[in-house]
Amino acid sequence: MYNCQKKYQWMILLALFLIARPIFSAELILNSTGYEFAKGDTFDVEVHLNTTGDSINAIEGEILIPDILEVAELKIGNSLINFWVEKPYLANGAVSFSGVTSGGLSGSGRYIFTMVLRGKEEGVGSIKVNRFRALLNDGVGTETSVKLSETSIAISENILPIVEEKEPNDIYLPEDFKPLVGSDSSIFEGKNFLVFITQDKHSGINHYEVREGRWGSFKTAESPYLLINQDLDKKVYVKAVDNFGNERVAVYRPDKLSWKYNLMTLLAIIFMLVVAYFLLRKPKNV
Repeated sequence: MYNCQKKYQWMILLALFLIARPIFSAELILNSTGYEFAKGDTFDVEVHLNTTGDSINAIEGEILIPDILEVAELKIGNSLINFWVEKPYLANGAVSFSGVTSGGLSGSGRYIFTMVLRGKEEGVGSIKVNRFRALLNDGVGTETSVKLSETSIAISENILPIVEEKEPNDIYLPEDFKPLVGSDSSIFEGKNFLVFITQDKHSGINHYEVREGRWGSFKTAESPYLLINQDLDKKVYVKAVDNFGNERVAVYRPDKLSWKYNLMTLLAIIFMLVVAYFLLRKPKNV
């Protein structure tokens, strides 16, 4: 009798534990640099993803901006989203966005993008996540439950404006990264494309540039990048440039390079060796 009661007690405790678990699996967190600002001030509100233990690989949402504020800029540098279906944009008083990240995101404080806002008129208002969807990285894109959040902002005429500190010179390169090639029937009509992303924790990524093959010039590009050479027999160089002009170049190396590419490389090496030989050879004494 006692063992039976003890068994039921454990079952009740287990049921209560399951009921008490959080019902929300993903949340967008709005991190503002402050609460009260002067009219005309600009300030940042960073959008972060909290996955509550799950792995998320696709998000979509809308953030309402109160009338007392206006959007000065939307920044996606250093974002952990490496394929924007819709980059953050302003429409009808709301910032909308949707994107995918290969491999999924998990954990808290996963950086998505930054809204640079400006105080337009006096008052108090709330920046609200009005709509938010998140898909699990489970192979089938299962939609998970979410939590909507908000943060309050006050704009006043009577406080001193914020004096922005000058950013020190950034001498550090963007972090190392590895470009990847993929294909998907829903993107670029199934053609091969290049995906790349990195971070620069000092001044942020300004832009990327791509060059296909050893020769030629770099051109500004965004991830995903539709490859011109669909045969995948040439190296592809990706240059990440930060806001101080520091550059890091990463290379995609295909499994098999074309014989023409290998021949041109070999001829170039032979040519340089011949030139070096004649330059270094000393004339014999007569």
